[in-house]
Amino acid sequence: MVKYNAEGDLLFSASKDHIINLWHSHNGERLGTYEGHNGTVWTIDADFWGIMREAAEEELDHPDETTTCEALDRAAKQAVPSHRGMNPAGAGDQRSSQSRGISLGMSLLRGRGGMARARRMEGGTGIRRSGWWWFDSAHVDCVHSCSPTLHNYLLPTSTYLISGSADNNLKLWDVRTGTCLYTWEFPTAVKRVMWSEDDSKILAVTEQRMGFKGAVRVFEINRDDPTKQSVEPLFQIESTGSKATVAAWCALDQYIVTGHENGYLNLWDMDGELFYEKEDRAHNDLITDLQMAPDGTYFITSSKDKSAKIWSIGPDKNSHGDEDYLTLIKTFTGEPPLNSAAILPGKPYALLGGGQEAMAVTTTGARHGHFEVRFWHLVFEEEVARVKGGFGPCNTIAVHPQTKGYAIGGEDGYVRVHHFDDDFFAAKPYGASLEPED
Repeated sequence: MVKYNAEGDLLFSASKDHIINLWHSHNGERLGTYEGHNGTVWTIDADFWGIMREAAEEELDHPDETTTCEALDRAAKQAVPSHRGMNPAGAGDQRSSQSRGISLGMSLLRGRGGMARARRMEGGTGIRRSGWWWFDSAHVDCVHSCSPTLHNYLLPTSTYLISGSADNNLKLWDVRTGTCLYTWEFPTAVKRVMWSEDDSKILAVTEQRMGFKGAVRVFEINRDDPTKQSVEPLFQIESTGSKATVAAWCALDQYIVTGHENGYLNLWDMDGELFYEKEDRAHNDLITDLQMAPDGTYFITSSKDKSAKIWSIGPDKNSHGDEDYLTLIKTFTGEPPLNSAAILPGKPYALLGGGQEAMAVTTTGARHGHFEVRFWHLVFEEEVARVKGGFGPCNTIAVHPQTKGYAIGGEDGYVRVHHFDDDFFAAKPYGASLEPED
């Protein structure tokens, strides 16, 4: 698996060699490794929030409408110095100029995947006590000309990494130092992990094997002392039918969506109860990947049935007048079985990757193996481009959160990072007559 952090300056990769690697995404320089697993590392995910020093937190401990931008600027200047030059991971050293903002007493604008999204704050204070922020004084600015309502632009940095492995362990890592902070042990392998939107929880999908049922476990993360975590999950989802192969948080952490071996999709609530079961089969074969769109209102799935599909998260009325919480929006059907699919932020494209099964690769050429990454238009449902990949199936795709490029991980053991050129951004994906005005 390959995974960008929230800013896109760091790229994490995991493979069958038991080691997680950390790279600078812009030049491929390796920054460090995370060593501790004893089996194939199937899945990884980095959190979104940054670090907030106590001095800055005290300054903003009780913000109200009379707080000035100057006060926030002082807090920002206090927060920055002690966290520059992080080693070995360097999280935050290469911060981009893209900013996120908060509006105190109103909502939090957050941008996992590079797209801002509104989230209602608890108590109307605007500062999440469980969330840690990285302040950059260079980006402190009031978006309403210093009106009484306080505004600020904030940049995230990754603090913790989670990983799941074939050694039946789920691990929590310190991104900067590479230290393993905590390990959860399970009876079977961990195949998919993901942070919640507010980074207060994680989910882990475990394999169904050796008489043990597959399950989705949700854990509350203790960010105050990360070495002391709860062994028992908040709740556990056990499918009565086909096992879950993928899962993701959706609808601002109100639900968890699961994709199953038999091709079905389900929605679960925060009590671990089945909230909505899609009656129609989503895919005709195993669902291999499920990735949320940047704004979190829809997602894409890929399958061994050679198709990828876009789904919206309801409620919507179906043709029978009933509420449908998982509505099919688009379908992309190609030649190879698909292993991964992702949605490009800010552009109307879906990226699909897969290819012939790895066991059959030695008997065919790359052209017949369909190892290319395919670009499909989200609106017109047409394949618009192919980019040659490696010498084996594409197992995983991750898109840069600021649409600067994408990364793929292949069965051939290589991670390939592709950067978009100026022509890509100058192109008019809707045609000259349909292009939206600036």
